[in-house]
Amino acid sequence: MKKSLLILIAFTFFISNKISAQYTEIINSNRPGDSQSAFSVGSNVIQIETGAYLLNEKHELLDNKVKGMGLNFMLRYGLILEELEIQVSGIYQNDQFTDMRSTIDTKYNRSNFKKFKIGAKYLVYDPYKNRDDGPNLYSYWANNKFKWNSLIPAVSVYAGINIDGENNPYTAPGIKGVSPIFTIATQNNFSNNFVLITNLILERIGTDQNDFEYITTLTYA
Repeated sequence: MKKSLLILIAFTFFISNKISAQYTEIINSNRPGDSQSAFSVGSNVIQIETGAYLLNEKHELLDNKVKGMGLNFMLRYGLILEELEIQVSGIYQNDQFTDMRSTIDTKYNRSNFKKFKIGAKYLVYDPYKNRDDGPNLYSYWANNKFKWNSLIPAVSVYAGINIDGENNPYTAPGIKGVSPIFTIATQNNFSNNFVLITNLILERIGTDQNDFEYITTLTYA
């Protein structure tokens, strides 16, 4: 009797839960190159992006080498607004650092987060919204010619924080705690299925490791 009751409870639990999924022809991903698109994943959508890499570097001037592997990840959640998303992202690396400046090489095993960020992105300008880009049924030329308005990009802004632990081998000495991040992301969707993304990034603002980065990627969908 007790066994039958447990089976009934379990069956009721499973049938009372609703499982749903979303289908879309184009997945809005931030890869390749870790560039960030201007658009969000969509309201009430959760998306996880991960990537692994191998590392084998040698610095001739500083006379050292690094060999190892790492994992980058991003969790994206679209809030109620279509233009807004929350992000949790990071890069975790495990490697062996070899200092070759002396007669005998010195090796160190290292592992930590190179970056761990929490922030939000908001689409401030969407040139494609309410634009009628449907096919012209009467003109092949009209469908395939270059559209000058595609030079106007979509623009989003990202603001967040970078969290650095103490004694992190991948940051400058003394860098620890929380520091702000700010990013401007632009995206052009050209008529021939090419997508141009540009990111301007300020990281660890106000610290001794205040980095400015820019990323430009051109992809074909």
